[in-house]
Amino acid sequence: GTLVVTPTAPGTYTYQVNVQNSVGCTNNDQAVLTIYALPVVNAGVDQTICNASPVTLSGSGAVTYAWTTTHPNLTLSNATPFFPSQTATYTVVGTGANGCTNNDQVMVTVSTGPTVNLSAPQTVCANTPASISAAVQNSLGGFWTTTNGTGVISPNVTNGTVTYTPSVTDPVVVNLTYVATNACGSASQNTTVTVLPIPL
Repeated sequence: GTLVVTPTAPGTYTYQVNVQNSVGCTNNDQAVLTIYALPVVNAGVDQTICNASPVTLSGSGAVTYAWTTTHPNLTLSNATPFFPSQTATYTVVGTGANGCTNNDQVMVTVSTGPTVNLSAPQTVCANTPASISAAVQNSLGGFWTTTNGTGVISPNVTNGTVTYTPSVTDPVVVNLTYVATNACGSASQNTTVTVLPIPL
């Protein structure tokens, strides 16, 4: 006959079969089944890096490791630095001393510097505030600055949308810059406020 077994844990299992023929004679035999434990493979913790920065992925819990990834045209070796250019998931297959394999995954997020887009240049009369705004992505914060204006930026230079109130000593064209930063660098964009004189 056939015996189907499903062991639930690694170990050595002994199975005995007893047979009897039609005249009442009996005999028996044994079969030993050894179940090996799978290696507990760990690909490491998810990482976030800046673009053009190296990353090292190191599998643990096995004897040998083979890495694969969704990142195209990239060949990986365990514990060898490489330079990913895009966010991807990496899978390591670890082989234990007993020949059994297991796998784990890690994600590497490739971050870039912030991007800044400003509203169009404004033209206002000398006694009128100009409204300007900055739309930023991937930023931890930013601020407004001017190279030649002496007016007031309100309510705060760190707000994305602000008003610039010209002063009487401002030039005709006031240059304003918004600077955004994150862990991978900074980016800035310039705009202008043209101040028209008030007729006397």
